[in-house]
Amino acid sequence: MLTIEDAPDTDLVTLASVKTALSVTGTGDDAWLGDLIDRASAAVVSFCGWPILSGSYSETIETDGRTHTILLSRFPVSAVTGLTLDGVDVTADMDWKVQAGGGLTRWKDHRSTPWPRGAVVVEYDAGYATAPDDVQAATIELVRQWFDRNRDPNIKATSYADTTSVSYVVNPPGLPAVVRDLLTPHRLPGLR
Repeated sequence: MLTIEDAPDTDLVTLASVKTALSVTGTGDDAWLGDLIDRASAAVVSFCGWPILSGSYSETIETDGRTHTILLSRFPVSAVTGLTLDGVDVTADMDWKVQAGGGLTRWKDHRSTPWPRGAVVVEYDAGYATAPDDVQAATIELVRQWFDRNRDPNIKATSYADTTSVSYVVNPPGLPAVVRDLLTPHRLPGLR
C-alpha cells in the first residue's frame, strides 16, 4: 500500500521557461499559459504513468522471507528516510542498497540477503527535483501546439509560391508524435 506523505509538484515546467521558448513577452497571456502548463503537465504525467517530480512516500510491502529486492512504486529513489519491519524501527539495524528503477535490496555481510518475512514499511523520497530536459521539452511542445491559436496543429507543411499546397498530419488520437517520442524513455513499461 502506497501513502503519499508529501505530494510532488504538478507543473513540469515554469512559466518563465515556456515564455522564453515561445518568445512571449509581457504578462497578458500568463494566466492562459499557466492553465496550458497545468494541462500539458497532467497529460505528460498520465502518458508516462508516474509523477516524475519528487515527493515523499510511505509504502508497505509484505515480504515472504525469500525476496532479496523489494520494488517500490515510485522512482528514482533519492533517500530512504525510515524502515520498519512488523512495526519495529529497523532503519539503523539493517543495511540496504537502492537499485535503479525503485528496488531496495537488503545487504548483510557485503552481499544481498532476503528480507525477513513480514510487513516492511519503507518511508522514502522519490522523483526528480526538476523534470529531465526531454520531459520539459515535451511539455513545452505540447503547450506550444495548444498556444498557437492562429495555426491548425494538423498542418504539416504549406507551400504558397505558384501553387497553393497544404499537407496535413495524420495523427492517432492522443499526444503528438514528437511529444510521444520525447517521453517514451520515461514511460512505464506495459502502458498502452
